[in-house]
Amino acid sequence: MRNDEFCILHLRLMSDSIINLLVQIPLVGMFIWFILQRDKLDDAKQLVREEGWRTFLREQREQNNAAIARLAEKIESISHEVSRLNGVLSAHDAASKERSVVGRKS
Repeated sequence: MRNDEFCILHLRLMSDSIINLLVQIPLVGMFIWFILQRDKLDDAKQLVREEGWRTFLREQREQNNAAIARLAEKIESISHEVSRLNGVLSAHDAASKERSVVGRKS
């Protein structure tokens, strides 16, 4: 193969490569644009989903706090009742001991 033929062949191969490259560049650009648009849409959906979860968790926390407050009030009420009953039982025990001591002396 002569040098001139080699140059012509080389130019043809190069022009084919350049044509292929020129066809592929817009395709790659479209692919990148599509991916970026899809990512924007996914981000928007994610923000809506996260806001829904934030609202749900905030409401759940408020309901749990209210339930715990009601339980604390009930426990305090029961504690006062137990304390009162303890006083009544102690007084009864003291009166019973006193009666049994008085009964033994008689």
